[in-house]
Amino acid sequence: MYGDNKVQKSDLRIEVLGNIDELNSLIGVLVSMLPAEMENLAGLLIDRQNELFRIGAVIAAAQSKLPPKSTKTITVKELDKLEDLIDLWQEELPELKNFILPGGKPVSAYAHLARAVCRRAERSLVRLQEKYSVEPILLAYFNRLGDWLFVMARKLNQSQEILWTGK
Repeated sequence: MYGDNKVQKSDLRIEVLGNIDELNSLIGVLVSMLPAEMENLAGLLIDRQNELFRIGAVIAAAQSKLPPKSTKTITVKELDKLEDLIDLWQEELPELKNFILPGGKPVSAYAHLARAVCRRAERSLVRLQEKYSVEPILLAYFNRLGDWLFVMARKLNQSQEILWTGK
């Protein structure tokens, strides 16, 4: 952990930080897979990576006696940006009437994988909240980020979504 605070590898804070790190790494994979004409989307993904680093820094320093390297986690404005993008992208997509199987284009499959890791990070953060103080906006952020990644995966797939048939 940060500063003078030593913890076991099995500590829940380490699990949360590991989940956030894995999510951040997967977002990096997504950025590397995007074609050059999607530089705007790459920029949005890099914004998420920076947000995840800030969140990690705050969580790592939460129980330390040293001041955190960053005290800024997530703002309402950043959360609203995610909401606005979800709404904008959903307007461009066909109405969802079936479950979607993760897959399709490779970049979309990785976006689905990032969504699944985001949900795991969210669940571990909920468990952390039961033991330590966690800002409620962080829980909202991971929930919205998972939704954002899902809609982005749909957007990246365009007409190549694989619908679940129930078989």
